[in-house]
Amino acid sequence: MVKDDRDSLRRQKELNYATSPRRGFLADIPPLERLPEYFAPWETLAVDLPSLIAKRQVRGKIDGLPVLETSGLVHKAEWQRAYSLLGFLTQAYIWSSSPPAEVGPLNPIPEYFCIPADENDQYLPPSISRPFLAVAERLKLPPIATYSGLVLWNFTFKLSGCDPTNPEHIQALTTMTGTKDEEWFYMISVAVEARGGPLVAAIVRCLEAMSQNDDLGILSAVESIANGIRDLTRLLSRIHEHCSPRVFYDKIRPMLSGTKVSSSDVLRRGVFYDVGDGHGLWRKYSGGSNAQSTLIQLLDIFLGVPHLGRDKTLTETPSVGSSVAPGGFLEEMQSYMPQEHREFLAHIAQSRSLRRYIAQDCTDAGIHQAYNDVVEALVSFRSVHIQIAARFIIQPSKGCLHPPTGDFRGADRVLTTRTWSPPDENATSSELRGTGGTEFMSFLKKTRDETRDTVIESGEQACELDRLSLASHHF
Repeated sequence: MVKDDRDSLRRQKELNYATSPRRGFLADIPPLERLPEYFAPWETLAVDLPSLIAKRQVRGKIDGLPVLETSGLVHKAEWQRAYSLLGFLTQAYIWSSSPPAEVGPLNPIPEYFCIPADENDQYLPPSISRPFLAVAERLKLPPIATYSGLVLWNFTFKLSGCDPTNPEHIQALTTMTGTKDEEWFYMISVAVEARGGPLVAAIVRCLEAMSQNDDLGILSAVESIANGIRDLTRLLSRIHEHCSPRVFYDKIRPMLSGTKVSSSDVLRRGVFYDVGDGHGLWRKYSGGSNAQSTLIQLLDIFLGVPHLGRDKTLTETPSVGSSVAPGGFLEEMQSYMPQEHREFLAHIAQSRSLRRYIAQDCTDAGIHQAYNDVVEALVSFRSVHIQIAARFIIQPSKGCLHPPTGDFRGADRVLTTRTWSPPDENATSSELRGTGGTEFMSFLKKTRDETRDTVIESGEQACELDRLSLASHHF
């Protein structure tokens, strides 16, 4: 086992997983801010999105776009910028009115090779569909707005040399509402990813120490990881500083919705991606979600947190919206991550988790306690996430917040961190789903509870620890 671990770590160093020792899953160099001039129609439209959406003119503008060829995209940063732009344009086209992207009745043609034939069917025109499909194929990502396009590839520094771990120092390249609220929502996630860089490095150090049975090295790395997660939790709590729950619920969240889960009348077949001459396919995708963050899933894999559904096996993927099987949804969300990040997760999963190492080779009580400290830190992180979800989604859905008046950019500012207290996390709404398609409160709570269950109890048998660890994170 030790030799296998060493071989795995050696292989990890040989491969390029697009991770940064300083910034984790963010690149050291910030994303490209603008594509070459040929792609100016996309860039111009993205700048104008807030006003076009407000005036309900965005679809006409997108319908009038030329179909641009992607052969002019050369460098990886250009492909990533194109992916981010097209994701925003896609969301705006689909969700900028209600019902989304209405198409008038047309003569029916066979379902999987046709222009939509029903007034409630939705489609993307070739000006978006054709280049987006090509870009998504190149990057091995779905043609929808994902965490990568909304967060990882959608920021820049306010001043040269700024610190991306401070959300005050960075700004979004593209938003749909033009509000500080939407920008702050994305930039908090960027800062979390940047601050997660040392955690990724510490996990690699810990795996190296485990391969050598270096208890002091393990203890040092694990303590760093626990402190790092606590730092992420404090940063996540800053979402309240510049993002209003009312603005988020009314203006931002609807625009981030996916096309996979819908009512019986809206998006029941997903969205028709028209590639020209009425040809294309119906497609359904989850919306952008923090579950698509490689950083958080990495922590689960490293710690050996088994996210299993009730009465489900690891090979079963629950239907979208299932509230009892976080593991299936989280595994699905890996396909929404950049390919190199998916490969990194798969590679780390081939090594022993820290929990399994403790079960097999570790008798150091200090490491046991340090492991529990990391788990408790991750539980606290997820509890804060639940409180945020309750305040930003559950409470507004029940009319518990004062509605905005006038310009919604400054609405609800009285509910800042100075006056905010955590809401009741037991407040739920069976009707509400997250942008990724889950019954999100049930999902978040179950994920948190499964994390808590990973704590090593005093006197817990090693064989039981090993059984639980072996049951998790198969790729």
